Amino acid sequence: MTDKYLQEAIETYERFVAQGGPFYMDAPTLMDIEEHYEKQGMEFEAEQLMRTAEKLHPESEDVLAVKAFRLKVRGRWNEAMQVIKRIANQQARDVQVFLAEWETAQGFPDKAEKRIRQQMPETRQPEDYDWLLNLAEVMVDYGYYERTVKLIEEIPDNYPLRRRADELLAECHWQLHHYDQTIEVANRMIDADPYDTSLWGYLADVQQKCGNYEDCIESCDYALAIDPNMQQAMSLKVFATFGLQRFDEAMQLCRQYIPLMPDDYTLRMYAGEQCYIAARFEEASGYLHEALRLCSTDNPDHKRILTDLALTLSKTDRLDEVEELMLTLTQTNMTPSECHYHTAGIMLEGGHTERAVEQLAKSYFAPPHGDGERFRVMEMLTKQGWFKPAERLWRYFVEHDLRTSKLEAYAYVTVAMRGLHDAESYLGYLKLSLQYCPLEIIPLLFCDYKTHDPDEIFRKAQQECAAW
Repeated sequence: MTDKYLQEAIETYERFVAQGGPFYMDAPTLMDIEEHYEKQGMEFEAEQLMRTAEKLHPESEDVLAVKAFRLKVRGRWNEAMQVIKRIANQQARDVQVFLAEWETAQGFPDKAEKRIRQQMPETRQPEDYDWLLNLAEVMVDYGYYERTVKLIEEIPDNYPLRRRADELLAECHWQLHHYDQTIEVANRMIDADPYDTSLWGYLADVQQKCGNYEDCIESCDYALAIDPNMQQAMSLKVFATFGLQRFDEAMQLCRQYIPLMPDDYTLRMYAGEQCYIAARFEEASGYLHEALRLCSTDNPDHKRILTDLALTLSKTDRLDEVEELMLTLTQTNMTPSECHYHTAGIMLEGGHTERAVEQLAKSYFAPPHGDGERFRVMEMLTKQGWFKPAERLWRYFVEHDLRTSKLEAYAYVTVAMRGLHDAESYLGYLKLSLQYCPLEIIPLLFCDYKTHDPDEIFRKAQQECAAW
C-alpha cells in the first residue's frame, strides 16, 4: 500500500473509531494500519485495532499471523503457537517463518533454514526470494550474522526489496566488525538512492564509529545539502570535528546547531564533555545541566551525564552539590553505598582527598553494610595510600569487621598499619597475611622489599619498624 492510500486508510479507520458505531474494513488494510501504529510506537492504538480486527475477521490468516507475532514479541510463545495452528493454510509463509523462528530461538538454525528452503522452488521468481529475506530477518534477530550474510548473498541485485536485504547485510557486517564491507554496502545503497538522507546519515554514523572523521564530515555535508535540518547529520558532524581535535571549530558548530535541536541532549552532552576536557568547567556545566534536563531518567546516558556534571562541579569546588547529585542515582537501583563510593572517585578526580575519604566512610556504613561494601572501601583506601587521613575508619574496621571479612582483607590492613607506623600491629598482621593470603600481601610489598620470600619480607619489615 502506497503512503497516500495508507494515510487515507488510517484517516478512514480513525474516523470510524471516533464515531463509535459498527464499521467494516478488510483484513489486509487493517493489518497495514497496525504495522504503521507499531512503527510509530502507538501500542494502545495497535492493541485496540487488533481487537477490532479479530471481531471482524476471526479466521483471517493476516490477522492471526499478526496476533501470533505480537504474542511472541511479548514472550508468550506457547500462546502464539496456538494461534498459528488456527491458520488453515499451514504452508503459508507467515506460518513457516514463525515455525522457523521457533526453531531458531531454540538454537536450531539448521532446521529453520532447511524448513524455509523446502518451501522454495528450484527455479526461482523474484518473489521467491522473500523467503530468504524473511529467514535473514529471523537470523539477525538471534545473532546468526555469518549465516545471514550467506543467505543475502543468494539474493540477486535486482530483487525488488534489495534495500531491505542490504540493510540487514550492513548490520551483519557491522556486528562482525567487517567495517570496510559495512561502508561498501552503505555506499551501494546510496548509489541506488542518492537523495535519501537516512542513508547518508547511516554512512556517516559508521564512518564516525570507525574513526573516519573526514569522510564522516563529508557524508554529513551531503545529507545537510539535501536536508539542512537533519539533526543526525548535525550531531555526527560535531562529533567528527571534535574527533579531529578541532575544538574551536566544533564548538562553533555546537553554538550553531544547538538552537536548532531544542529537545536533543546528545549534542549538549558531548559539548559539555569536550569543555570539561579543555578545562572550561563553567561552560561545561552549562551544557551538562541542559543535557541532564533533556535526557530521561530511564535513558542509559542519564547516568553518564549526571556523572559528567558531578565531575565538572567537583572541579569548581561545589562539593555539596556533587554529593546530592550523585545520590539521585538511587533511582537507577544503585544502592546508597554504591553512590557514596562513586562520589569518592569523583572527589578524588577533583583533588579533594578529605571529602573523598569522607565519602568512602559513608559508603562503608551506608546500607547495605555487607562484606562486599567494606572490602571495596578498604581496597580503594589501600590503592590510594590513604592511611593517616582514614585512620579512624581503619581502626573501626580492625576492631569490628576484620574477622568477618575475606582473608584478603588482612593484606590491606597490614599495609594500612605500615602506613600508620603502628609497628606492633604491622608485624602481627604481616605474619597473618603471609600465612593466610600470601598472594595478596607479597605483591603489595614487593616494590619496597624487592623479594617474594616470606621470611625475607618479615625480616625487612622488622628492620623497617626498628627505624621508625
